[in-house]
Amino acid sequence: MTPECIDSTINSCRNELVEEAYVQTEAAIRAASNVECDKNNRLMDDLLSYVKRQIQAGKLKTLTVRTAKASPGTWPAVAPVRQCTGVC
Repeated sequence: MTPECIDSTINSCRNELVEEAYVQTEAAIRAASNVECDKNNRLMDDLLSYVKRQIQAGKLKTLTVRTAKASPGTWPAVAPVRQCTGVC
């Protein structure tokens, strides 16, 4: 993730920036520095590397992503996997 990628993602998905407990505002997202982007990229690389090792070792067959955005009484809900329309 780079500042350019953040900009592209915001422009493509602005309608999803709604006031929710875990959704940052556009201004907060745009305020991310290169240092924060680098830190987040390392964290994501570590996470994906771990998942890959678990899959290769046969310890993980599926990965479910859960979201807090669901109708009352249905949390946790399985979030659909969507293709990012940004140019990252």
